[in-house]
Amino acid sequence: MFGYAILQIVMTEKTKRLFTVNEACIYLSISRMSLYRIMERKEITPVKIGNRTLFDKKDLDEFIEKSKKL
Repeated sequence: MFGYAILQIVMTEKTKRLFTVNEACIYLSISRMSLYRIMERKEITPVKIGNRTLFDKKDLDEFIEKSKKL
């Protein structure tokens, strides 16, 4: 049963498309303030759904790839 719970968490992370601010920070290994600065510079554009600010995993991955080239 415990192994199934871990597998479910891993699969959710692999298939999840939209991340909250906190999840995006964890995914990028940065602070909230750093994420807000990146947003100010328009390097990552959030998705607004209702009053929620979310980030598309594809955009986060593109940001990582662009950062590698600097």
